[in-house]
Amino acid sequence: MYRVAECSGKGRLLAGALWAVLAAAGFAGEPPRDGSYVEKWPAGTTKVSAFYKDGLLDGSYSEYFEKGGTRLTTAYSKGKLHGPYVEYNENGQRAVQCAYVNGLLEGPYGEFYPSGKPKLIAEYSKGRMNGRCVELSETGQILRDEQVFAPGAVYVRSVEEISKALSAIEGAEPEGPLFEEPPVLQGELKAGKVSRKHLEAALRHLRAYRYLGGVPWENLTLNDQYISAAQHGAALMGVCQQMAHKLAQPAGMPEAFYKLASTGVGSSNLDHGGGMTLRRSIDEYMDDSGSGNIGSVGHRRWCLNPQMAQTGFGICDKYAAMWVFDYGNARAPEVEAIVFPAAGFHPTAYFGAHYAWSAMLNPRRYAMPDKAQLKFTVRRADEKLKPVGEPLAITNQNVDDGGCSWGHCVIFRPEKVEVKPGERYLVEIGGLKMVGGKVARLAYSVEFCEIRKDAPVPK
Repeated sequence: MYRVAECSGKGRLLAGALWAVLAAAGFAGEPPRDGSYVEKWPAGTTKVSAFYKDGLLDGSYSEYFEKGGTRLTTAYSKGKLHGPYVEYNENGQRAVQCAYVNGLLEGPYGEFYPSGKPKLIAEYSKGRMNGRCVELSETGQILRDEQVFAPGAVYVRSVEEISKALSAIEGAEPEGPLFEEPPVLQGELKAGKVSRKHLEAALRHLRAYRYLGGVPWENLTLNDQYISAAQHGAALMGVCQQMAHKLAQPAGMPEAFYKLASTGVGSSNLDHGGGMTLRRSIDEYMDDSGSGNIGSVGHRRWCLNPQMAQTGFGICDKYAAMWVFDYGNARAPEVEAIVFPAAGFHPTAYFGAHYAWSAMLNPRRYAMPDKAQLKFTVRRADEKLKPVGEPLAITNQNVDDGGCSWGHCVIFRPEKVEVKPGERYLVEIGGLKMVGGKVARLAYSVEFCEIRKDAPVPK
């Protein structure tokens, strides 16, 4: 085999001049290619025909079989595949047909038998399979027909973008006292009134989680009636020194107070613990991985409910409440799934190594999953998102519909997850089914990152 490099006159002169400078500086080797390029088989027939610019493939590119006939046709732009891509069998039939955009597969993808009949039909989005995938036998029998959804197959938001967004959403820590009117839990009972600044700070923190989860967040607002009910609910728990969604009426508590408080505890996420703050309560709702909650992660799901339009917060003593029974955004944009941690970059400050992982599936598209059919795979990945090592052990696998929030939820907890910047994981949930019965799987990647220092960090 020998090579013939044929460059256009101007390009060849420029390349030669540039290489003269590099050679004078001590560089060795062949000068960078520029212009048309042809590589030959030993028999003299063309093996490769291409174009280079500044040493990088740029323009049409073709490969040929030694005995003649095209093996591959495509195009490059600045060294990356860019444009239609077709591979052929030696009999002239297509073997692969697809397209690339900036080095990544994009759009319809097909593989074919030497007979020309389809072998695999799929869809790609930014380099990852995303959509319907059908595998066929040469006789046309369907061997596999599944829906592949790859949120965050590539990272649609950079660390810088996420950091700026979180900084803008979270804002500054609220100043001044927590209460405009403190609760009174003995004698003449008073639910208390949280300052507006602290309520708005809690709302912003919830919005930050919703931003990360990819659900509507900008128009989520406070509702004064929800605030009053949640605050009365927190006060009821403070009087009873008990956290529950149903509490008996304490002696001496006015009927109107109790009725509003009962509505509050019955319609809210609840939390309790020493040193309670509204911000901390939201973090704990999103954690939701204790033994009593991990089976459904219901508090997290209420926080990420895409149909929520308004909420309200209450706090008293060591108890907190967040109103969640709201579907004012019922016409929210359709989403395929809501995964947490989020696909793509996910800040370490908004997740913990002990947290359960979850995926809320759109009930209009996915059938209720069968737990026995599910297969969870989580693997570490390198910087090119290639799997590294064996899959992680998975515990706490579950499926929950249970009336919480929105969608069917699958829950799992990979062991030995490291939540630190640069740690990457490939996630695949197999055994799902679409409405109508087609097999589906959910595939996405997660990379933990550190938000910029001037973005507030949850405490």
